[in-house]
Amino acid sequence: MKFNPKCEKLPFEDFCYGKRGYIRYIDDLDNTNKNGYGLIGGFMARDEDEYEENKLYLSCSRGGEREIYHLFTIKKDAPVLLATSKAQKGAVSILWKHMEAFLDERPKKSPQQLLNMLLEEEQDRQTLKELAFLILELKGGK
Repeated sequence: MKFNPKCEKLPFEDFCYGKRGYIRYIDDLDNTNKNGYGLIGGFMARDEDEYEENKLYLSCSRGGEREIYHLFTIKKDAPVLLATSKAQKGAVSILWKHMEAFLDERPKKSPQQLLNMLLEEEQDRQTLKELAFLILELKGGK
């Protein structure tokens, strides 16, 4: 089942995308980098309308009254807030133990599965880079 945030509120009233806010899903952690670069997973599009049950999400609310990180999941079609931290340097490392605890409850992925996830992310980044260059070329050609 999936939770649709367009129809229902997330568990935190003060979430604000602002100019720099985001929500990303976390599939796994790279323990060699206990900061934002150690999060394995992608970013949700601002218009994305479905979050999956039992998946881990990190939101960074920027532009509202408070700048804050929310770590949450979806259970039984409802959002569940797991932890929060002020949006400041080191905020991801503060939430790291909560992310590890949540992810440790899932079945472990094999090294091959983790490698495939990283390769898919890299391919997505390369595709976006190529698209950006194409757009720049088209704009320059007008």
